[in-house]
Amino acid sequence: MNGNDAIARQHGKSMRMWGDDLFPSSKVPLNSDITVTDWLAMPGGLSPADLAANGNQVINGDNTFLYYDEGSTSLPNTSGQRIWEQFDPGVFNGNRTLPGGRTDPHLAGVLLCEWDAQAEDPGRLERDLAPLNRALAQKSWGTTPLFATWNQMQPTLNLVGQAPGFLATPAPGDPGAGSVAGSRTEVFGTSQNAFVIHPDGSLTHSWWAPGMSATESEQLAPAGSAAGQPVAYVTAHQQHVM
Repeated sequence: MNGNDAIARQHGKSMRMWGDDLFPSSKVPLNSDITVTDWLAMPGGLSPADLAANGNQVINGDNTFLYYDEGSTSLPNTSGQRIWEQFDPGVFNGNRTLPGGRTDPHLAGVLLCEWDAQAEDPGRLERDLAPLNRALAQKSWGTTPLFATWNQMQPTLNLVGQAPGFLATPAPGDPGAGSVAGSRTEVFGTSQNAFVIHPDGSLTHSWWAPGMSATESEQLAPAGSAAGQPVAYVTAHQQHVM
């Protein structure tokens, strides 16, 4: 890992790694400039406090509270309620802590981890992750929550809604998913499609269909050729983008 770090630094980059294979060593200490994501307490492994003492920045990715395994019933699967009511950014998996707790200068942040356990389609996954991100945002800000319980907070969250301009990705089976005009995302056949105009003026198309292991993307228009926001809709057997 130190060798990989040297290569990254040669190219002006910084390195981040998972921490579950790090163990104390008097011969090859970990480079202090590497940021470590700590997600699992390994017996005999380096703790967040050990990493801080070595000068490393640490990210809290506790798999008890910050892992979503796409609805799997056999793997750890967090919820907005668990994050809201139980998660502490300064407490790592196995109840390990940094000397300064949640305000320790070596705590670089928190990380919500999503694993492709059930291969949920993007529209469904987007909806499942929304409450997790809302709860995690509150914990990341560190301000006093308006309400102690997740259920008490729901009316306020529903009132706030999504960010301005946000368009939910439809999922197969949604009413009108393939025919509602004025959207950047829609379902065509069995595939989910999203169209994005980037700041450089290029237009890209991303899509996913059942059985695909990852989302595919293609550029429809080069830089400097598009402006504003695309509109996509479906009629009969045709997909339209304007």
